Amino acid sequence: LEARWDADGKLRLRGYAYLRNLPAGPVHRRLTVGVVRAERGRRLRPVPVRSVDAPEATVASGQELHDYDRA
Repeated sequence: LEARWDADGKLRLRGYAYLRNLPAGPVHRRLTVGVVRAERGRRLRPVPVRSVDAPEATVASGQELHDYDRA
């Protein structure tokens, strides 16, 4: 995960996530919201997420059964 603050004051998070042994699935059924929490906080905050081409996600998963390229 990469986290950085933009000049406009927005926190930009970049990376990928997948559930082990669960295929990414069709586009219309993909997760579109993630959740973040401050390191010492209790409050959860929903954040929008989107799928992008990332073939390295499949490689990093360490398995060959499922394709996570757009996870």
